[in-house]
Amino acid sequence: MKKTNTIYWIITGIFAAFMFFTAIPDIINHPEATKFMSHLGYPPYFTPFIGVAKALGCIAILIPGFPRLNPNSAQVR
Repeated sequence: MKKTNTIYWIITGIFAAFMFFTAIPDIINHPEATKFMSHLGYPPYFTPFIGVAKALGCIAILIPGFPRLNPNSAQVR
């Protein structure tokens, strides 16, 4: 169980880091991030909003104890 838990947290940490690093250009409204989002058809004000949502998502998946967010703490029925 300890090995599985360790692997879970390593993969979750890597995923959260990638997600957070992609949120930084969105939050600071970098021109390339805005250009990419406008290419997808989103308005300019959506870029910082999605950046903040990504950062909050990183925090949410890293906080232990929320059974709806953490698959390891969900009870098997």
